[in-house]
Amino acid sequence: MDFCPRCRIEAPHDPRRTGCPRCSGRLQVVPEAAGAPWPPRPVAVPASAPRVRWVASRPPEARAPRATPGQTTRRRPTPRYATIPRWGLRDAVAPAEADGTAKKSVFESLGESLHHLLLVTAAVLGVAAVAQMGVYALLVINRSHPIDETVAVMSYLFTWLTGGLSVAVVVLTAVAFVSWLHRARAKAYAAADRVDPRPLWQLLAGTLVPGATIVFPALFIHELAALGHHLPADRVDRVLRLWWASWAGLNAFGVVILLIRLRAESVQWGANAVLFTVICNLLGAAFAVVSIRLLRNGFDAEARPEPVTRWLAA
Repeated sequence: MDFCPRCRIEAPHDPRRTGCPRCSGRLQVVPEAAGAPWPPRPVAVPASAPRVRWVASRPPEARAPRATPGQTTRRRPTPRYATIPRWGLRDAVAPAEADGTAKKSVFESLGESLHHLLLVTAAVLGVAAVAQMGVYALLVINRSHPIDETVAVMSYLFTWLTGGLSVAVVVLTAVAFVSWLHRARAKAYAAADRVDPRPLWQLLAGTLVPGATIVFPALFIHELAALGHHLPADRVDRVLRLWWASWAGLNAFGVVILLIRLRAESVQWGANAVLFTVICNLLGAAFAVVSIRLLRNGFDAEARPEPVTRWLAA
């Protein structure tokens, strides 16, 4: 071993080494088993000393003894823990729910049935429009000919029943929309490693409270689209704005019809209100059908069928 008494470092003997590569001092050759006569100490390296890359090695006292011929090295037992280690971070893993065994609440079931409820809403509004058209036809006939009292009572009774049913279905569909929106936003924010900043009560208030329902549903949909959608990238803003404008115009039209019905002082304005109600019901049915297409193609990847035909350039 080459040993430097000044730096107190050692290295394997090399006949070509003339001096210490650290301090350029004189080296001493010592037996390998003897090792350094004293422990090394750090010394200041002169600026003129050559820079050498050193490789760390074990000190002689920490090296394993060399096995002599015919001697076998005893293997040490594999390190192991007597108990499960409790150090480190603890991950709270939620138990996986078995498919088909987890019970869903009524609120969650409504969200999964949103598309079917929109179809039912469109059908009920169409039936209500037909009932209103019957009342309007009776009002036109009554201008020149009298109408049987039984027919008039039955027509008005059918109109009130379909009108009340349409209001109930629309409210139920709005609750289902909130459920669907809450689940879709939770999935979208979780995919982006974020938490939905709007709690459930804000979604309910913005969708069900009169007045707020004109603005906030479109705002919630815009926030959902900002996280991810399946609409054409160049038309998503225009599609959502047209959808919101249709919804706001439909609500405004309904308010105007309600004011006309309450303030109508003549038979003609009463008939006009009935005609406007027919138009409003038909527009509402069309809006429900368009909403199904928007929500399914824009935000429901599972409902969009994959194309089965692949077109190639000839």
